Amino acid sequence: MLHGQGVRETDGKRQPQRGHNQGRLEMTAIKVVFQHSSCSRLPAWSVANASGPAIDLCSSNRKPSDSMRLIVTTFVGIVFGFFIGVSFPALTTKLNLPSSLLPAIDISYIQEKYAGGNAPSFVKNNNSISSKHRLINDTFKIWVPSNPRGAERLPPEIIEAETDFYLRRLWGQPSEDLTSKPKYLVTFTVGYNQRYNIDANVKKFSENFTIVLFHYDGHTTEWDEFEWSKRAIHVSVRKQTKWWYAKRFLHPDIVAPYDYIFIWDEDLGVEHFNAEEYLKLVKKHGLEISQPGLEPNKGLTWQMTKRRGDREVHKETEEKPGWCADPHLPPCAAFVEIMAPVFSRDAWRCVWHMIQNDLVHGWGLDFALRKCVEPAHEKIGVVDSQWIIHQSVPSLGNQGESQPGKAPWHGLNLPYGLLHLSCVQEKYIDSSTSSQDQFPSDATKIWVSTNPRGAERLPPGIVNAESDLFLRRLWGLPSEDLTFKPKYLVTFTVGYEQKKNIDAAVKKFSKDFTILLFHYDGRTTEWDEFEWSKQAIHVSVHKQTKWWYAKRFLHPDIVAPYDYIFMWDEDLGVENFNAEEYLKLVRKHGLEISQPALEPSKSTKAVCWNMTRRREHSEVHKEAVEPGKCKYPLLPPCAAFVEIMAPVFSRNAWRCVWHMIQNEFVHGWGLDFAFRKCVEPAHEKIGVVDTQWIVHQGIPSLGNQGETQTTGKPAWRAVKERCGMEWRMFQGRLTNAEKGYYKSKGIDFSNLLVHN
Repeated sequence: MLHGQGVRETDGKRQPQRGHNQGRLEMTAIKVVFQHSSCSRLPAWSVANASGPAIDLCSSNRKPSDSMRLIVTTFVGIVFGFFIGVSFPALTTKLNLPSSLLPAIDISYIQEKYAGGNAPSFVKNNNSISSKHRLINDTFKIWVPSNPRGAERLPPEIIEAETDFYLRRLWGQPSEDLTSKPKYLVTFTVGYNQRYNIDANVKKFSENFTIVLFHYDGHTTEWDEFEWSKRAIHVSVRKQTKWWYAKRFLHPDIVAPYDYIFIWDEDLGVEHFNAEEYLKLVKKHGLEISQPGLEPNKGLTWQMTKRRGDREVHKETEEKPGWCADPHLPPCAAFVEIMAPVFSRDAWRCVWHMIQNDLVHGWGLDFALRKCVEPAHEKIGVVDSQWIIHQSVPSLGNQGESQPGKAPWHGLNLPYGLLHLSCVQEKYIDSSTSSQDQFPSDATKIWVSTNPRGAERLPPGIVNAESDLFLRRLWGLPSEDLTFKPKYLVTFTVGYEQKKNIDAAVKKFSKDFTILLFHYDGRTTEWDEFEWSKQAIHVSVHKQTKWWYAKRFLHPDIVAPYDYIFMWDEDLGVENFNAEEYLKLVRKHGLEISQPALEPSKSTKAVCWNMTRRREHSEVHKEAVEPGKCKYPLLPPCAAFVEIMAPVFSRNAWRCVWHMIQNEFVHGWGLDFAFRKCVEPAHEKIGVVDTQWIVHQGIPSLGNQGETQTTGKPAWRAVKERCGMEWRMFQGRLTNAEKGYYKSKGIDFSNLLVHN
């Protein structure tokens, strides 16, 4: 209902539609000329170029004065008819122009002025609505090959190709949300038993850091005993590892705002460590990949990571005889371990692409990190004056499963755990190019410009440009981890008070679905009363919204394995819904973006749009009638339209929509009118499924998460105002982006835009 109010406010200044009879004057005038001339026919191009010498009038025995009079009359009639047509063109309802230009632009004028490219083509096609429709689409269709993959249909200026983890408010001006923007990111992979050690760690990181906790034991709510936890980001998936989390939740496009990314274990003593001082030394010594020195109070695996008391930083060491074939290669240089690495933004973009989806423990990565910087022996190093202690708590090992006659930690899936060091070196160090790090300009260096941005230094065969949300085991052969791969993804943005409704909804989705819950109230552990919750993925951030979560945790490269992505609210009644049957109809009718129909008689709030109302005796509908709201019946809200409460996207459609979501527009108002930008023809590929329908219960849970304003407004009122504000801002950005695109193509819309 709020959404409808925003639309009415914006649509109030739409221009009146021209009459159809006016548009027919052009062809009528030309027909009269034909009759008067008594010619058998005139070529179409001759009508268009009436002023040229190519008019082939029929010969006759008329006097020269009569012939001249006929020629002049014909010429004047043709010119008059042509200009009448320019002024009052036919209005076709089959146009598919950008929505931001609707209602602000006089479509009929654009149709005549720009559609044909030249007058002869326009006149030739004037008798065919379908031909004209095609011509208009070909002229105005946006296609930008240089855009990110999947977003080619969008004007470049509307694309948000990167995002962040900055928390947003539910109310107020989006531009005033962030009083500061953290410059660095630190993540810890944790279990609740290590909470006091993590508390000590977090206190070593200033407000310049965003804190992310990856929980492998399912305990998240309990962490709110620490005040900082309420501002942290929590991701909970049982029995997963640091590198599994890193591949799924630290995509380079998501962490792009951060200069440095710390990816740390939970068992590190930090009494002698300060993060800000550490980064000063990293910058001073030009390190792209680094770690703090390790205090050798216990046995160390590598000499390279051992703290040295007489310097700030070291970049090389001496190892046991025979361990280093080249002093500039691991483990004697260009080497840090995987327990506490720190990456620059650029280095992480490369390393992320090198992490394999099935090798979750990350052994071997430390020997290969050097592939991502050059010269590696100068840009990888250990910071000695800011050092840590490795406590060696076997927490992750205890998450394994006991095998016959073996403790849980014996079964861990460590890809290189049984290999001799020489085997590791043989796999990762090419003896034929062992000294190449000394020669950056060497022609043997790998540089593949067609690789994803940031991964050009990697051989294509090792690049994993996409990931998944499939859970992996800690033990056994990686190739045997997945006995089954879900084909679809469903997300719910939830509060614990709606647990029973969500439980009913989840049970409507088969094992073919990965379940992902976004928790806006910080309560996650309590959901374990439902057995399915223990296999679900939980993301918890206080007072954030569905579209904030979607932009940060549903990157197209992460959800790429899923054919369809359901992005649903928590207040949907699903008694008459079955997900598998729904998708059968989606495929049958070729829908790329869809939603279940809403049953108005059972919904607690009125259904806003006729387009989303359920229809009896219909499987799917793609069009509706909205009296007074649809100037063009193939455009929203009469077609090419679904709402934002329960949309379902194909993989390809989501890749486009994700790029269109603005980072600060967390409520998503206006997106539903713009979804059509991502599929074509939109009025055929966007629709509502009637036979699998839902009920909108209209629970104002998100509004209640707001804060009472000092002006005396209730919390929900401020949230509503923010929603409308976002809608107007989004439409303005889209309008400007499309205007800029068309202007770059030589089509100036500036004199046609009417600002609301």
